[in-house]
Amino acid sequence: MSDVVRDGAGGGARAGGGGGGGAAAAGAGNAGGGARAGSVRAGGGSKRGSRALALDALDFEIVRLLSADPTRTNKTLAAELGVAESTCAYRVRRLRESAVIRPLRLELDHTQLGFSLHAVIMVVLSSHSREVVDRFMRSMVQTPNVLQVMNLTGRYDFLVTVAVHDAEQLRTFVLDHVTVHPSVRGTETHIIFDMREGSWTPELAG
Repeated sequence: MSDVVRDGAGGGARAGGGGGGGAAAAGAGNAGGGARAGSVRAGGGSKRGSRALALDALDFEIVRLLSADPTRTNKTLAAELGVAESTCAYRVRRLRESAVIRPLRLELDHTQLGFSLHAVIMVVLSSHSREVVDRFMRSMVQTPNVLQVMNLTGRYDFLVTVAVHDAEQLRTFVLDHVTVHPSVRGTETHIIFDMREGSWTPELAG
C-alpha cells in the first residue's frame, strides 16, 4: 500500500517500520572439515578469482542458526550441531571468506532516530549504457538518507529506498539528488506505510 507521486514528490504521510539488516557471522579458528555428499556451490566469493564454494548440509545448518542468532559462538554452534568446535570455526571462517555470510552490521530503527518517513523512488533513465548505470548507482549509494539501491529489469531502471524526516525532505531529496542527474528521464515516488522483513532461510535442496 503506498502513496504515489510522479516526477517529483509531495503529500504528507507517515511511514512505519524501519531499518536495514545485515547477515551475520561468528568467530574464527582453524580446523579441517571437508565437503559432504549432497552439496551445492555458492556463487562468486569476495576475492577475485576465487573458486565457488561447495556447501553441504552442515554449512546450511550453520547459516540457519546464525540467521536466527548472529551472536552465537563457535562453541554454541558446535554443541547444537554435535560437531567439534574447531570444525565450526573452520566452516564459519570459510563461509565468511567466500562472502556466503557477511560481517554483522548494526541494525537501526530509523523512525526512533527521527527519520520516520520511508519511501521508494522508482527511476527511469534516458540511457542504459554501462557507464550511465554505474555512475547513477555509485552516486545513489553514497547519498545521505539512502537505505537501498536496486538496478532493475522492466519498466523502471532503479529502485531507491530512503528514510527522511518528512514529506518536504522527501521532495527535496528527489529534486536535489535524483532528478538532478542528466540521465534521469522520470521518477515515481511511493511512500511506505509499513515494512517488514521475511524470516526465510535457504535450505539444502533434496
